[in-house]
Amino acid sequence: MKKIKNIDLLYELNEKSNKAVRYANDNLIISHTDLDRKNVMWQEYRPFIIDWKASGYINPTIELIQVAWYWSGGDVENLDYRKFEIVVNSYKKHSKKEIDKDIEKLIYADIHGGLEWLDYNFKYNVSQMHTIIRIMKKNNL
Repeated sequence: MKKIKNIDLLYELNEKSNKAVRYANDNLIISHTDLDRKNVMWQEYRPFIIDWKASGYINPTIELIQVAWYWSGGDVENLDYRKFEIVVNSYKKHSKKEIDKDIEKLIYADIHGGLEWLDYNFKYNVSQMHTIIRIMKKNNL
């Protein structure tokens, strides 16, 4: 049987992200948590933040990393490092909050959500597959 590619990487990421989440959860704020470009409407030069259904607790440095990623094109195209730096430097200039120094650990904590999403979708698809097989066998298809 062929081994699933990257399974060892998934195990490693899962272990590191579980530990990192505990660290990240020691410093939480209530925020939007999905502040990408599609959730900001503009009227002239005034931004209006929409789609608050994902709002909740988040580590402020993780939110900064996500916002910088979204607004510098990391989610849909090649990451523009200059734009990423502009977002982070603007935050540093205008915020009273310090950026957490353990960025690597917080990036692993951020990956945790993606791993949970993968897990959910994997279980959903396996369940769906078993249901289809059952129906096909029951109806002699």
